[in-house]
Amino acid sequence: MSKNKKRRLNLWGKIVVGCAAVLFLLFVGWLISRFGGGNIEIQMNGSPSMELAYGSDHYTEEGATAVFRGKLFSSHVKVPVTVEGAPEYYAAPGTYLVTYQAKYRRATGEATRTVIIRDLTPPQLVLSNDTDQSQLPLSYYAYDDVDGDLTSKVMTRDGGDGFMYYTVSDASGNTTEIKREILNHDTTAPVITLNGAEKMTLSIGETFEDPGATATDDTEGEISERIKVSGEVDTAIEGVYTLTYTVSDKFGNEASVIRDVTVRSALPTPPGAGKIVYLTFDDGPGPYTADLLDLLAKYNIRVTFFVTNQRPEYRHMIAREYAEGHSIGIHSATHSYDIYASEDAFWNDMNTMANIIIEQTGKKPELIRFIGGSSTTKANNNPGIISRLAAQIEARGYAYFDWNVSSGDGNFSIATEDAYNFVIEGISKRESSVVLMHDLNKNSMAAVEDIIKWGLGNGYTFLPLSKNSPTCHHRISN
Repeated sequence: MSKNKKRRLNLWGKIVVGCAAVLFLLFVGWLISRFGGGNIEIQMNGSPSMELAYGSDHYTEEGATAVFRGKLFSSHVKVPVTVEGAPEYYAAPGTYLVTYQAKYRRATGEATRTVIIRDLTPPQLVLSNDTDQSQLPLSYYAYDDVDGDLTSKVMTRDGGDGFMYYTVSDASGNTTEIKREILNHDTTAPVITLNGAEKMTLSIGETFEDPGATATDDTEGEISERIKVSGEVDTAIEGVYTLTYTVSDKFGNEASVIRDVTVRSALPTPPGAGKIVYLTFDDGPGPYTADLLDLLAKYNIRVTFFVTNQRPEYRHMIAREYAEGHSIGIHSATHSYDIYASEDAFWNDMNTMANIIIEQTGKKPELIRFIGGSSTTKANNNPGIISRLAAQIEARGYAYFDWNVSSGDGNFSIATEDAYNFVIEGISKRESSVVLMHDLNKNSMAAVEDIIKWGLGNGYTFLPLSKNSPTCHHRISN
């Protein structure tokens, strides 16, 4: 064999051997990748779970290590680790996860560390004017690092031990409480207010019901239950009785008011059945009521007011009417004929006005006058309503009165002279007259003094109505 031929054979042998080796290595690599594999183990440095205090502790990343461990071969390879979610400062309390990840070839690994940030700092609670312990409760403010302004959440209580306690809690349950000694530096007296009239007038034998009073204090609030009343009213004996209402706050500051209650004999009724005039005034009180009361006081005349709440700004005049000995009856609260729509509508209106009268006088009224009188035709759309109400009025302990003499002043343009003539003509024909007038009518009010003078000059006695006065009823047509 020639030398050239031998060289060619050796070259091809080497090529075959080389290719076989490459194929073998590829096969071994495939076996390793297919059946060898491995996993990555991540080991965190430090604790896998930690708690930190918000605002004071800082998170320090301690890191982690990762190793790839092969399955087919005992290979151990250190692998780089990436970290996510591990800032040095957390904006708010809560639970956070720090994630560690590593990757080698086709293997991946992951681990997490739990970091709990807790709010352990109680709120700040600051009292204003801390050196001045005479004004309670103090002004104050509260602030929390997490929750912000907590002033509206502050609770105050008087411990009854000489200290005022202030407490506030944040959303995490951290609580701050401070106390402040209460010193006797409060020099402001409570405010006490009478219910009803300051001056009251009763007839001998009439029942006295004390309307009472209310009291408030600038530091303690409502203290009406501490009011003490001294003095007594004996309605069996004529005279002026003084009741004193006194209240003190816990610092000993005292306030008091008085109520004068006059008990006097009923105005005399002349012998026989006649010569009596019951002046009655409907629809007020109003702008002319005060002048009317001055006139009645001048002549020592008592009358009857059937009042409404049409002019709420004058309702305080009811107290004066009652205090000066006049009878107070209900006319209505609204003076609307809508009250005849039903019994409930009527009594709702009447009860509203009764409560206003009680508020002003301290006494439940006993007299009622129908709007339009019991003969009104304004209720005809509800047949029988007036008859039913008349019976209910008596059943509820009231008495109702109409009139037998009218001044005609329901017409607001009536002349004063005409109103006077209508009244004088009416009472001159009767021994007992119930006169209808309206103290909202300026023209007719100008006639009252002349009516009184004529009556007194002709032997008439002016009296207020009571439940026992002679009945004056119209004929009910409904």
